[in-house]
Amino acid sequence: MTRDEIYVEMQQSLMDVLGLDADEVEPSSRFFHDLQGESIDLLDLSFQCQKIFGIDLKFQNLTTAGFLETNDAGNLTEASAQRFQSAFPFLDIDQLRADPSVEGIKNMLTVDALVSMVEHALATVSAK
Repeated sequence: MTRDEIYVEMQQSLMDVLGLDADEVEPSSRFFHDLQGESIDLLDLSFQCQKIFGIDLKFQNLTTAGFLETNDAGNLTEASAQRFQSAFPFLDIDQLRADPSVEGIKNMLTVDALVSMVEHALATVSAK
């Protein structure tokens, strides 16, 4: 499946999950801020991806306290930043280091990033 095909499927899934029109879902659209998605919507999106692509994605790990540990200032610990980079190597770690808050992570979650997650997962599955 090409990246463009993944994008079309992701766009349709986001439209279905969030009740949006196609012109509202662009590659740079941020899931939480621009599309007004919520954490529960990430779970629904995970189910959609499993149905469409046959892969089990844990989008909610991006904002889950058990996966991402923060310090007293609310920023990711170095161990969490490394875990994040290992889990999502296609995301810009420099952007994360510039704003290591959970809010900064939410800003990184664009439609393009979601497509990259699916693309990465499909490549990993096909490599096995």
